[in-house]
Amino acid sequence: MHHSIVLSGTQIAANRCTSCCKLYHCPLCPGFKPAKLNRIQSHLKVHISNAISFEDKKICKCSLNCRTAAHFHCPVCHKTVLKRSDMEGHLNGCRGKVVQTPSPATESTSDPNVPPSTPAPLDLSTEQASFSIQQSPNTSPPPTFPKTEVSVSPVVSPQHQHTNPISSVDTASQVDNSLLLQKKKTKCPHCNLLLYKKNISKHIQRKHAKKCKDVTIEDHLKSICVDSINGISAVQKSRHGFSVPVHVQNKTWGHLHKVQCELEECRQYHSLAARSGLSFSHCEHIRSLQYCTETVKEEKLQENVLEEMVQLQFFGEAKKATCLKRQKTARAKHVPLCVPVAFQETPKQLCFSVYEPALTHYTRLGRIMVTYSTSDNTWHCPCAKARLSCIHKNISKWHLFQTNRDLFKTQTDNSSTPQQQQDTVYPPQNESLRQFVQYIYHHKKLPAILPDDLLKPKAATDFMSELHPAEKICTVCSGSIHLEKSSRITGKAKIVTMNGVIGNVSTFFRRCPQCHMVYRYQEWKDGLHNFDDHLLLSLELFVSTTQPAEQCLHVEGGQFTGKP
Repeated sequence: MHHSIVLSGTQIAANRCTSCCKLYHCPLCPGFKPAKLNRIQSHLKVHISNAISFEDKKICKCSLNCRTAAHFHCPVCHKTVLKRSDMEGHLNGCRGKVVQTPSPATESTSDPNVPPSTPAPLDLSTEQASFSIQQSPNTSPPPTFPKTEVSVSPVVSPQHQHTNPISSVDTASQVDNSLLLQKKKTKCPHCNLLLYKKNISKHIQRKHAKKCKDVTIEDHLKSICVDSINGISAVQKSRHGFSVPVHVQNKTWGHLHKVQCELEECRQYHSLAARSGLSFSHCEHIRSLQYCTETVKEEKLQENVLEEMVQLQFFGEAKKATCLKRQKTARAKHVPLCVPVAFQETPKQLCFSVYEPALTHYTRLGRIMVTYSTSDNTWHCPCAKARLSCIHKNISKWHLFQTNRDLFKTQTDNSSTPQQQQDTVYPPQNESLRQFVQYIYHHKKLPAILPDDLLKPKAATDFMSELHPAEKICTVCSGSIHLEKSSRITGKAKIVTMNGVIGNVSTFFRRCPQCHMVYRYQEWKDGLHNFDDHLLLSLELFVSTTQPAEQCLHVEGGQFTGKP
């Protein structure tokens, strides 16, 4: 019998260590720190209190090297079981084996004069309950017999035939239970773990499911080429949310081929794949480049713009000279100095890929990513702290000041008039507001009679989530003056219909670069009425709320009388 099984009323023996120390070790927990006798005795009492009671024994949990995890030893069949609940069920099955199996001494005894050995005690209530199952209603109750004759006699006399139904019922129930458990359980095809069939799908999903998705034409990371000479592209770092793009090189022409990603975890992955003989295995950033079809155009930065920034005190003459020197170096290498990287139409974070000739841990491919937050008006570069300037931030400011000067708010900029400064803000004001309202009144006014198809109920999926103005050419200026790119007013607008409210709708406006005329979404042909850019009404709801008011008012002589 294993030493984790003790008789009830006794304690586990604790012996003093004679090899490594003079203290006492726990005989069941190898990881328990050696301690004095009183500490070990209190620890062993915990083992006894948490043990499983089986007949006259206590089965303690064993943490020795019998198995890799803590387990229980069965005193009957010497099997090991991990969980306590499974061990209790196992003991219920083994309990019948103790009662039914005759002892070797009894089997070897052939002389009837030799008294049989005393068997293990049998629960009378269980015996009576088992016997009552086999009783027939038409027969008289059988006589009672001593327990010794029921359990141990190998040769059954005719008067003792009522003991066979008891053992046959117990054996049949055990066989049925084992077959039922086999039907309910199955093995995992990956780790051969025995589980219930209802839990196998959840086990495979949690333990063996792929953590990363395959790169396909429908699901891949967005990318754009920023340096076509060296085959360097900017790729999204992750699929969800905003993340600073990473530089990836995929140059498969010329004498020297280079395929690499600047992320440290991807480089470790490629190194492990090469040592394993899987040099063709690449990270998802490199695999997404096969769907890259766009190359960003470089904006040639002008020196006069840089001089204007010096006059506006963005930076001094020394930083100006450094920027010009870096520009000459980029031209000599035939690489773009600074290019924008935009994967969204109206991003809150503007990213710029800037050329850096010195190779460091943050510029492994000769380029560095600089980000600008339009909401916080902050710059970030990996080579400098948040509030410290660097050459990469200065070059990015130079590029942004030349391409989108409206993002810079300076007090010394007197080149534009107050009227022009007001025109950059939505909603328009003063004269621009008057033109804006007149255009909506003359060109976007709801007709007196609406088509019937616009008043029919629509599903929520029939409405667009992004509402852009239909105008693309200015209607005020002479000639074909194209409007600027759409700018978002809000991304939390709501469409109210007869069936409910549709949220998270984006509304946009466009502006004429010449006359500063502003256009917003006001298309009643889509079945919507734009109330204030934040609330839009379906025409079905709009007509149902305005018709009762029109029916209650009567016009006489050009005035409302209020009479029906």
